[in-house]
Parts: sequence; structure tokens; C-alpha cells
Amino acid sequence: MTLDDVVQAKQALEAAGERVSGNSLVQYFHRHGQPCAKRTALRLLAQVPPPTPALRTPPPPAPAPVPDDPVQVAAARVVACQSDLDEARAQMRQAVIEHALVRGVLHDNRRLCALDPQDPAAQVAVQMAEDATQLYRNCWQEYRSAQAHLAQVQAAQQRQAQEAWVAQHAPHLLAAYLQAGDALQAAEGERATYVAKHRMHQATFDYMTAIAQAPVGANGTTH
Repeated sequence: MTLDDVVQAKQALEAAGERVSGNSLVQYFHRHGQPCAKRTALRLLAQVPPPTPALRTPPPPAPAPVPDDPVQVAAARVVACQSDLDEARAQMRQAVIEHALVRGVLHDNRRLCALDPQDPAAQVAVQMAEDATQLYRNCWQEYRSAQAHLAQVQAAQQRQAQEAWVAQHAPHLLAAYLQAGDALQAAEGERATYVAKHRMHQATFDYMTAIAQAPVGANGTTH
């Protein structure tokens, strides 16, 4: 009898809904015409490696209608990444608990409650910790990227709303800014270029100041 025989017998018993024990293994092997001592069955059963805890991949978000507003799209991505990050944190927490048995505790210069380095369970715990760490790092980077993208989209939306407000409430500043740009491009000669640059500088300052002071919030709404 080999360890593989016991593994197959254990799987067969579990599939049949029977409790796995020394007696059930002996009965199983006897039914299949193979002699087996209870002590041997128990010794091999103790060597059967535990099942590898599978890391759950964060479930994909439920399909939802894609909003037309870029800010809503970016915000939805942040929410989805936050959910994935929470799942990754939970898996790391479980991995820490499993990995605690690898090193155990040190008491009176004695290492207690530590798995043997050759124990398959110790190798499984280490691999689980590595996988959970990589999953968390990936989710964290995705979350930070989503946050940065949302901030960029919000800033762009606010800037567009500010420019629209200035165009509606102070059209003369926009007109002066555009005219100054055209005049600078058409200027010829050192004196004309100097004057055009000065006007362009003043028009740009007035226009940009009006945009910065436009009563528009971060969500693009007027105060």
C-alpha cells in the first residue's frame, strides 16, 4: 500500500459522504480485495497533504449601463477597484493566519507551534502568502491609478465648465485673448512684436484669472 492508494481511498470515501478514519480505510481496502492494517492506514493518512487553499479571484463587477458622463465612468472604476482591494486585503489576512504556523512562536528559546519545513502544509502556506501579496499589490496599483484618473477627469470637467462660464459671462475677455493671439502671430518687426507680446500677456492674465475665479465647483456646477 502506498500514499497514493490512501489518497485515492480518501477521495472515494469523501465523495461517497463517508467519514475518513482508520476503520473506514481498512474497510474500503478490504472491499477492494487489498489487505490493510489500521496502523498503516493511519500512518499514511497522516502524510496526506492538506488541500491547497485556493485564492479567490475578485469577482467581476455586475454589468451595469455605462454612463455617458466621464466622471461617472471614472468614479465607477474607483468603486470597482476599491472592492477588489478589499477582497485582496481579506485574502492577505487569511494568508497571514496560515503562515503563522510556518514560524510558530518563540517561548523560552524554544520554537513552538511551528510546522516542519518539510511539511507540505508549510509550503502551501508560503505559496499562499506570496500569491496574496502579489494580488494585493496589483489591486493597490489599479486603485491608485483609478483615483488619479478620476482626479484628472474631474479637473478637466471643472476647467471646461469654468471656460464656458467665462465665455457666457465675460465674453470680452475671451475675445481679447483670442485677438491678442492673432495679433501676436501677425506682428512684424521688433516694435510690433514687443507690443503684441505685452498685450498677449495682459489678455492671458485677465482671461486665466477669470477662469480661476469662475464660480464653478469640482463637479462642474455653478455655485
